[in-house]
Amino acid sequence: MNEKIKENIKKELPELKLIKEVELRNKVVEAWSKSLEEDSNFTSISELEGSGDIGFLVLKKGTQVKHLRSVARLAYAFAKEFQNIYPDIQINLDTLLAGALLHDVGKPLNYNEENRDKWKKFPYLEGNPPARHSVHGYHICLSVGLPMEIAHIVGAHSKEGEFIQRSLEGIIVHYADHEYWEILKVCGYVTDGTY
Repeated sequence: MNEKIKENIKKELPELKLIKEVELRNKVVEAWSKSLEEDSNFTSISELEGSGDIGFLVLKKGTQVKHLRSVARLAYAFAKEFQNIYPDIQINLDTLLAGALLHDVGKPLNYNEENRDKWKKFPYLEGNPPARHSVHGYHICLSVGLPMEIAHIVGAHSKEGEFIQRSLEGIIVHYADHEYWEILKVCGYVTDGTY
């Protein structure tokens, strides 16, 4: 894998350092690196449009990095607060953080202009897009050897999660992700006409 891309990811996501298990932290970087390298022509996460999906919930300013970092920090704070109030609730913080930092790892495939042009021109060949970012992200996670509980968070963080039971960490990431967008909409940070 491209070492420059990996270094970019580590700089862009300082919350990686909160993941105590070193091997898991490295797998998060590997998953993002694989997604950027194999599915797009992007060399960093910051090159991805800050949006919930193509043309949907488009930030007026900021990139995907701000979104990932905020969701990870919101999820972490939410989990820590619940652990303080209800110490018997078992939340795996490493799993939570990895899932939060990876929840949009499938976006490079769909955000790549060449792919989007091809799918728009020939939707009958692969679809338009072939899969939503949450489904593709699930695949990316498993392909680099991440555990099922993290792939589950990625695959279930969005609409697809409405059809299954989310894990505890998955519920926290889902709400952190969706509340991020709701708050920014109310504050005027989301482009009108994109929600």
